[in-house]
Amino acid sequence: MIRLLWKGGWQTHHGKYFVVESARIFTLPEKSPCIMMAASKPGAAELAGGVADGLISFEPKSDLVRRFEWAGGKGKPRYGQLTVCYAPSKQEAERIVRKHWPNEGIGGSLMTDLALPKQFDEVVKLVRPETIIEGMPLGPEPEDHLAGIKQFIDAGFDHIYVHQVEPHQGEFFRFYANKILSRFSFDGSEKYARQAGQEQAQ
Repeated sequence: MIRLLWKGGWQTHHGKYFVVESARIFTLPEKSPCIMMAASKPGAAELAGGVADGLISFEPKSDLVRRFEWAGGKGKPRYGQLTVCYAPSKQEAERIVRKHWPNEGIGGSLMTDLALPKQFDEVVKLVRPETIIEGMPLGPEPEDHLAGIKQFIDAGFDHIYVHQVEPHQGEFFRFYANKILSRFSFDGSEKYARQAGQEQAQ
């Protein structure tokens, strides 16, 4: 439906879920933006491969990438979202995540079925504190963050979006500029992969 509107002119659409009568985008982009689709389950990844221009996922699973490519996503971009918390210490990072991002510990259908903020607050009270921070890169150690990124690279994602949990945003950018991005090459070579292999050999 969105792609239909980006063609310009007056458009009408009668779909299974949506009906649009005589709709029009008056100011069109010079080039239609890509429509990316998020997926964390195999079925959704297959749907994304068939209808979307790219995949987004916070799950570093190679099966999702394979399903996406098999269904028509071969050659399309694959974005992995990695949630981290940089802070001066790991203990401080744990405290910040539990305060600002406790929904990390809510899994399954609850993330889509809860309708109100107060319902999230009620569920978070039932989540074990260690569940909220499980598997998340925390604190000032570069290797922890690099390991999180590498999971997505190994799974087949070609773009990594790093989501920093508040509040040390300025420090986070400096940390990644100096300690993380310098470990990667952006000219198509796999600098990090080679460097990691050399370190293991040593």
